Amino acid sequence: MKYSKATNYALHVVQLIYKNGDEEAMSVSKIAGELQVAPSYLSKILATLVKQGILEAVSGVNGGYRINASHDKITMLDVIHAIEGSQSMFDCDPKHGPNCTIYQKMKESETQMEAFLSSIYISDLV
Repeated sequence: MKYSKATNYALHVVQLIYKNGDEEAMSVSKIAGELQVAPSYLSKILATLVKQGILEAVSGVNGGYRINASHDKITMLDVIHAIEGSQSMFDCDPKHGPNCTIYQKMKESETQMEAFLSSIYISDLV
């Protein structure tokens, strides 16, 4: 199983902004410099995180991004779902029927992984 580069960067972006605290918003260029990623690529990830309510965009001279105040308990799973979506990682062919034991075990393992990732708050990583 593999997550996209966007998910990797999104997790690092949220961790970095969380470390920055509430004092001031972080600009795209500052975040891009810290993570050594192109600002244009990063902007798409930031827009998705804003749309999903994890970050908020701040306008103005000192504008940028910060953690959405109404979403203070952000988990790793929240960020992963924001970028990857929440669909199942494994789909079994319908011809195998609803009682497919392979699908059941794959779903069970995915549920355990999601429970683990939902127990890790970004604040734990700072």
